[in-house]
Amino acid sequence: MKKCLLLLPLLVIINACAGKAPAPVSIELPSWPVHYLSEVKPILDKRCVVCHSCYNSPCQLKLSSYEGVDRGGSKKAVYNATRLTTMDPTRLFIDAHSTEEWRKKDFHSVTESSAEDGFNNSIMLHILDHKMKNPKSTGEYFSEADDLTCSETQIELGGYLEKHPNRGMPLGFPPLTKEEFELIAGWLAQGSQGPSEEEQNQLTSPTAADLIAMKKWEKFLNNGDPKYAMTARYLYEHLFLSHIAFAADSQDFFELIRSVTPSGQDVDLIDTVRPYDDPGTDTFYYRFRKIHSTIVHKTHMVFIMDDTQFQRFQEIFIEPKWLQKPHRVGYDEKLSANPFASFEQIPPRSRYQFLLDNIHYIIMTFIRGPVCRGQVALNVVHDHFWVMFQDPDHDLSVRYPGFLKLHQDKLIMPIEKGSQFPLDSLLGNKYQKAAKEFYKIRQNAYYTTYYYEGQGPEAIWKGDRASDAPLLTVYRHFDSASVHKGALGALPRTIWLMDYPLTERIYYALVAGFDVYGTVGHQLAVRLYMDNLRIEGESYFLNLLPKKEREEIMRSWYIGVDFPGLGYQDASMPETLDFVTDDPKREMIEHLVDKHFLQSAGIRFDPVNYLRADEQYPPLPEKYVTLEDYLQGFRAVSQPGTPFFKHVNNYHANLAYIRIRLNDGTDSVVSVIINRWHDNVNFLFKEDQSLSHEKDRADFIKGFHGSYPNYLFDIHQDDLPEFFRILSTEELNDVDLARLETFAINRANDRFWDYYDWFQNRFFEEQPIQAGLFDLNRYYFNAK
Repeated sequence: MKKCLLLLPLLVIINACAGKAPAPVSIELPSWPVHYLSEVKPILDKRCVVCHSCYNSPCQLKLSSYEGVDRGGSKKAVYNATRLTTMDPTRLFIDAHSTEEWRKKDFHSVTESSAEDGFNNSIMLHILDHKMKNPKSTGEYFSEADDLTCSETQIELGGYLEKHPNRGMPLGFPPLTKEEFELIAGWLAQGSQGPSEEEQNQLTSPTAADLIAMKKWEKFLNNGDPKYAMTARYLYEHLFLSHIAFAADSQDFFELIRSVTPSGQDVDLIDTVRPYDDPGTDTFYYRFRKIHSTIVHKTHMVFIMDDTQFQRFQEIFIEPKWLQKPHRVGYDEKLSANPFASFEQIPPRSRYQFLLDNIHYIIMTFIRGPVCRGQVALNVVHDHFWVMFQDPDHDLSVRYPGFLKLHQDKLIMPIEKGSQFPLDSLLGNKYQKAAKEFYKIRQNAYYTTYYYEGQGPEAIWKGDRASDAPLLTVYRHFDSASVHKGALGALPRTIWLMDYPLTERIYYALVAGFDVYGTVGHQLAVRLYMDNLRIEGESYFLNLLPKKEREEIMRSWYIGVDFPGLGYQDASMPETLDFVTDDPKREMIEHLVDKHFLQSAGIRFDPVNYLRADEQYPPLPEKYVTLEDYLQGFRAVSQPGTPFFKHVNNYHANLAYIRIRLNDGTDSVVSVIINRWHDNVNFLFKEDQSLSHEKDRADFIKGFHGSYPNYLFDIHQDDLPEFFRILSTEELNDVDLARLETFAINRANDRFWDYYDWFQNRFFEEQPIQAGLFDLNRYYFNAK
């Protein structure tokens, strides 16, 4: 290896001005050409992409691909709660395609050096080197903070680090190893070259099998027949965020885009903000483009387009007779923003069946799409709830398509105003009024149709295929969320029942029509509109319960709210079950799971966290011998009101992963999910005023759940009894705290990366298709 002084001239000047002696950095530079793909990218993936990968990347610095590295950073924040004018989109691979174009959009390099040959004074090296010199993390770290400095120059960065000497990179975590740092430094000194042209072609080229599948699908999507054209448009508007695989076991993923050029030619991307925006040309083509960025879990939404899916699309879209003679529809702004108008010719049964077939993916887009970042975007829902769906044969909009046509003007959404919405028109706007009117009309229509017999379990979709997911669990982790198949956790406080109009509107409001670069008015209008849709979903479930108890239950979900102003509307249908307990919600759920979902989809209650009506939270076991003893320990500490919740009442502590080292030499992973009680979620601000920590609950679920772990734990099986005891202790003494810290992996732990790598590798082993890199931006902030 070549001995070299890697000088940072501007840092020396800054230190000298501060009265400090200059301190050049002495390292061993590699003597060989450092290879980006095999040597540099693995380091960036493991240590940098875990924070720098998406819209919430600090300084918009996305390091998940060489294109993102070369683009650099920006002082402009994508998530801006005070933006009054729309922001110019800055989507990697979409809104600019060269270094020069990104510089015109005010992105600055983090790899370029202004020093002489053989030296490097880039921002990347400076901030990594600073961490090597100041390795210990202390204090608080919030990588998504609004006041984070995104330095454009060495002078600016040097001044920032002078004020904050413990903010080198990785931020608030241990530094790179000496070997990792030297590789990065050598690569930077050699000019920070990316993949060769041949390597880039290999990265972006499909396999022979994928190429065959692409041609088949592109032929289908670009068929000139109007029936195919409108089917393709509907599919594109629902799949534009997906990571598409052409086989269920494939780990190569593609995105579906619109291009000026046809199949067989290089893609010429049409870069609209929304999937339903006017493409600007009468002739365009749906194309597939291979994803070569590192996969991160928070945006990884897999959609399988194999032969089975191809046949299914034929069955539900092409074979049925449509309501109108198939014809192409234009891209008028208001028309396109209302799928009930733009796709009215397609039978609602076809559209709804597509959503149901892929409902786990559809709900996932609500959560992993750009809208779902931050407290204000997520405080519209409770921390834990289950979602089920109206059976198509019992959905009035499917049975009587004219119902949608008749009330099309009540299905408008604030997204029809584009990316801007006047702040002075937010409250009581016409979209909220329209939603409330449709809700009332819908409830009255069901009352009229089912006046005598009511609706019961038979009206709930139970799934038709082995891959169906008729019951989903949603967890909110304060400023992120996750969705999972099945009935996870204890009995949730609220349950949603979604029909076709509700599912479609939530998708278009939160996903297809949401502009992350839009104004605060646009984003708040969507948030307020969601209040109405949440009330709908909750009300539709209540229609299944005893008529005389529905309003009382609804009121219990909205404590402290002006209930008449909420606009709750009961469908007034009679119940169909003969309820025999004083807990009809539980009675209905247990009937559905035990006699409805179990038979059709194999769904069972969570064996650890769900307690039936005749079960109570147990005490800690006296001894730990069997698996049931350890499960009892988890159940005991999860009881609301136990001391455990005093230790996790900070809203930055919502999701943790525990590695349990078993006595047989294997390991198990448990996700700890904190579900915070809210008196209601019908608010925009001051969420803390609705919290009641003595009513919080926790679910302990095997495996990985969520994308943003707040803490990692490493515990041997023999230490679990002590771990449970500590969590159940009212006041922790110094000995207890010290012992707990031996289990918990603080971000300042010198071995943090070893622990993190184990969890990340285990995730890829367990879920090779669905897994991606976890995001550490929201790891618990306190370093000690």
